[in-house]
Amino acid sequence: MAKVASVPAEDAVAADVEQQIEASVLRTAEMFALTKRSASSAYDYAPSKKVRVRTKLNDAYLFEFPDALLESKAAAETADLTPTPSEAAALAAPGPAPAPADVVMGGHPVPSAPGVSIEAEDSTTADKPSFVDQVAKETEEELALKKRKIAASNINGDASSAVVEYKKQTETAAQFGSSAIVRRRATQVSKPKWHAPWKLKRVIAGHLGWVRSISVDPTNDWFVTGSADRTIKVWDLASGQLKLTLTGHINAIRGLEVSPRHPYLFSAGEDKKVLCWDLEYNKVIRSYHGHLSGVFSLKVHPTLDILVSGGRDAVARVWDMRTKNQIHVLSGHQGTVWAMETQATDPQIITGSSDSTIKLWDLAAGKVMTTLTNHKKAVRAVTKSLLVSYRDGRCRV
Repeated sequence: MAKVASVPAEDAVAADVEQQIEASVLRTAEMFALTKRSASSAYDYAPSKKVRVRTKLNDAYLFEFPDALLESKAAAETADLTPTPSEAAALAAPGPAPAPADVVMGGHPVPSAPGVSIEAEDSTTADKPSFVDQVAKETEEELALKKRKIAASNINGDASSAVVEYKKQTETAAQFGSSAIVRRRATQVSKPKWHAPWKLKRVIAGHLGWVRSISVDPTNDWFVTGSADRTIKVWDLASGQLKLTLTGHINAIRGLEVSPRHPYLFSAGEDKKVLCWDLEYNKVIRSYHGHLSGVFSLKVHPTLDILVSGGRDAVARVWDMRTKNQIHVLSGHQGTVWAMETQATDPQIITGSSDSTIKLWDLAAGKVMTTLTNHKKAVRAVTKSLLVSYRDGRCRV
């Protein structure tokens, strides 16, 4: 029985690697040899079924070429450079040498290469400036023109520059059809002067509940306060002594107003009532009914016999002070009307509401003129200078 020679494992691995390398080199050589054939013939000609290359290989994609390809390429280049018999005869003939073929320069669709000829009319392509050069030249000319214009505008000083700037703004505004494009000057508000911190002079006590409203007599002799204890108290401003207590409301008092032209005191409360007090007799002489819920704000017009009240029913009601008739119902707010103010020069009313809006009303027409929506929370106070305070801790003018 014949013995089978044992082959070491290392030799077997080395032989396998050598075989794989030879197969790879063979496939590479076959692919290079097929570059000059068509795609279909190359596919049919491939001896190895594993090679499924249908792309056209180009020698530009490779770093090293097989010797066979290098020899064929060198032979092709030599054949191209070898002159034909007619060209050799023309070179040997006496006379001036023939002009060489034009070589395309610059950005031309035909690449530059030896032996590439173009017609005489295209031979001036190399002399024409490129597109980039033309754009650069035009840009330089535009910059130079702008500099000349700026220098000319500055000859007459700042006044000329201001006129030029104004013309530019006017042209821009006319182009867009709105004067809002032109920048407006910021309003200059005078800064408040510093003064020493206020010192507490006196504490006045007497109410049994929260003090929700206060009003001062125009003569600065006395002031009144309204409280959640349903009472109105009249105090001496100089001494702080209690002078009078008025009772008539059945719920918390939320608004007080002293008339500057009549000896009247007006009060409003959460009991939906608006009352007129005669301070000479210290009693209620008129009552204004119409609110559907509590009344939280109250104002007397400084020049007209008109009373304005606002409440939880989200409306401001305008009353005739003498006849008790309701003149207007100013509806438009979506929440409680917390604050209001009247203008002395014009028949206008300003209201602030818990819907975070401020409305300016035309008192004669009973319609809203302007709505301000800059606040984020309820507007609780409004003054005649339109300094508004509200819950988010800010004041707006």
